[in-house]
Amino acid sequence: MTREHLPIFFHEDFQKLTQTPGHPESPDRVKEIMKTIDERKVPIEVITPSKLDPSLLQTVHTMPHINRVKEFGVGYM
Repeated sequence: MTREHLPIFFHEDFQKLTQTPGHPESPDRVKEIMKTIDERKVPIEVITPSKLDPSLLQTVHTMPHINRVKEFGVGYM
């Protein structure tokens, strides 16, 4: 089975996320990935995630874990 377009989950807020020093995820990395996809004319399907209801997150993660992730890095969760 082949796909005509590569699905990419992307939101402009992803370019605002900054993790701890040395973490591979960064605004520059996200911008570079999107630039490379554009330059190579990779056919993509951009899927923009919607804001998650926090109560739904609690169905799969503990509150201590959620709070730890919220406090990790700078940006949006």
